[in-house]
Amino acid sequence: MTRYFTLKSRKTNTFYCLLACPLLGFPLGSAFAQAPAPTQSYEVYQKSPVHELARKLITEVERPNTGAPFNTLKQDINAVFNSVPAVLKTVDALNALDAQKEQAFAGFLPKVSVTVGAGKTDQTQTTYRSDGNQNNRALTATQTLFDFGTTIGAYQAAGSRYTAGQHSMYNQRNDVLLKLLSSTLDVQRARKSYQFSVGYVDTRKDFLSRMKEKESLGATSKLDITRAETKVAEATDEMVSNAKQVDIASATYRELFGKAPSFKESTYQLPFVDQKKLANPEDVIQNLRTYKELEAVANAARSDYVAARGKLFGSLNLETNNSRNSNPPLTPTTVNTVQVVYRVDVFNGFAQTEKARELFSKQSESVFEKERLKRDLLKKLDNAKANFQASRDSLQARLNFLKGSQATDIATRELFFFGKASLTDVFKAQEDYFMAAQKLVNAEFDHKVAYFSLLALYEQLLEQFDLGS
Repeated sequence: MTRYFTLKSRKTNTFYCLLACPLLGFPLGSAFAQAPAPTQSYEVYQKSPVHELARKLITEVERPNTGAPFNTLKQDINAVFNSVPAVLKTVDALNALDAQKEQAFAGFLPKVSVTVGAGKTDQTQTTYRSDGNQNNRALTATQTLFDFGTTIGAYQAAGSRYTAGQHSMYNQRNDVLLKLLSSTLDVQRARKSYQFSVGYVDTRKDFLSRMKEKESLGATSKLDITRAETKVAEATDEMVSNAKQVDIASATYRELFGKAPSFKESTYQLPFVDQKKLANPEDVIQNLRTYKELEAVANAARSDYVAARGKLFGSLNLETNNSRNSNPPLTPTTVNTVQVVYRVDVFNGFAQTEKARELFSKQSESVFEKERLKRDLLKKLDNAKANFQASRDSLQARLNFLKGSQATDIATRELFFFGKASLTDVFKAQEDYFMAAQKLVNAEFDHKVAYFSLLALYEQLLEQFDLGS
């Protein structure tokens, strides 16, 4: 009876001592001879670099206007855009098409040729003997009067190809701009992911040091220390992988911009675009450069067929010739001729016939290709709008995920030091927190890439950077 009373008294005294610890200003953890005061740990841990990064990321997502001004990005892009080799190549390609157009126009103009010759000719007749010296000159001019549509077909085909080239140039510039933007965003994404991985390593190292403090007090085992050390190594491996992604993104940036990334901005504001310009795809597709390019290609194929068919019937030409022949001792001879000539190849192995048949097939093919492209563009526009909407929803969902994971990580860590959570729970909370941060980083930049891709498909991107043509 006495022993029972003594045990009960001890339990009661212990209970009241534990209740009195917080009231007297002593941290409860000290009663269990565990790690330093949880209250102090909680405050310090909340101010750790990884939590500061998370709070900054949350602010960027919730208030996009806190990012660097869009004009900063615009100036960086415009400074190098016209020096990108892919852009310079489009200018030369368009100049070549313009030269082809002028070459085709030459078919409407007269053709003038001059012939001059000199030599020796020995000639003996009953009345005279030539001294052997001879020279002649001739001037010939030819003007096509009618060629059954050959010349005009060739000129219209060249004009359509030039128009297609203009649309193609716009589309290529559009693609280059989107690549420049994606490269810039990839560098920002990689840098931010690397910063979080560094914070992740620091968090794991800090927790390991806390575990070692507990071990010195006899409150944990060697196995728990080994598990914590293993998690530090795991986090370090993740950091190395993210560092490699920074190098890869920087190399791609250097390839496009011709220099290493030197900007310090972690994120940029997005440009504002009137939603009316992003209307129903059916309403805008006829005005898209991609569609107009194929229309021009189809017109060129039709004109090529007209030109090839016209060659089958020959041409009617006006030809003039002025020639002078001198062969002493004879009197110089001058001949002037003007004539209308119809010329046609009666047989050439059916080469021109087959050429016309080939171009007719290409003309028909271009009509079907135009319809195929129209459907493909509609699909791409619908997918781009859906992708943008999904990226926006994902951004909000991952924002909530990070907030919850951050709170869970902090609470689980403190519960562990109070003996209310297991070591496995702590590691799981840390992993979820890091994964949530990485997912939100990816969601943030996926949203921006989706937005710029949508503008590119609707052909609004170049205009936002004042690079439209």
